Amino acid sequence: LVEGAVHSMNEAAFLAWFHRRRPDVIVGVTANVVRWLRAAGWRVPADVGFANLSLHPGDTEQAGADEHLDLMGAAALDLVAGQLMHDELGMPACPRHVLLDASWRDGATLRRRVA
Repeated sequence: LVEGAVHSMNEAAFLAWFHRRRPDVIVGVTANVVRWLRAAGWRVPADVGFANLSLHPGDTEQAGADEHLDLMGAAALDLVAGQLMHDELGMPACPRHVLLDASWRDGATLRRRVA
């Protein structure tokens, strides 16, 4: 949603936006969107598709980006363990960052692409 912050949007505000814009697909970060649409009588993905940019590991229904949160946690643990092994305490002078690529997961909230 470009028009409002997703994290602060409630069901009524979302549905008002949806009825005004009638998008073919919604890209977002909250699974509530699918629940709200279905409760309002819309069929996902037949009427509108949804792609979640922040899939949770146990979410097997939605299509979207798997951020590999389990691997991210393991990488963070490795980073902290390495700092402790080298007696690196406190805030580092030059912080390190770990970046993991997300991967796409197909799911039932988007229609299959026709070749």
